[in-house]
Amino acid sequence: MGNFDPLDNSDTQEAALCISLCIERRTGEDGQKTYYLQSAVVFLILSIVFMIIGISVVFQDSRINLLEIPFLVGVVIYAIISTIRIQTKR
Repeated sequence: MGNFDPLDNSDTQEAALCISLCIERRTGEDGQKTYYLQSAVVFLILSIVFMIIGISVVFQDSRINLLEIPFLVGVVIYAIISTIRIQTKR
């Protein structure tokens, strides 16, 4: 191993730089979590719409398709409102 020099703080500075970079990366990822949550909710609602379409095909009843309309309107409204909230938090 090498000689230990207590006055040489280059390793300490390196460690501090690494920690600060890790903290910056995590805060950047936290900003992305809200977009990931928004995408997850939108995909969940759209999967419900596709299940309704599948049920209407299986039962051959076109009136079931009317259940899609509130979900589609809801997903558009949710996407707009959540995007505005995300932008105002920044």
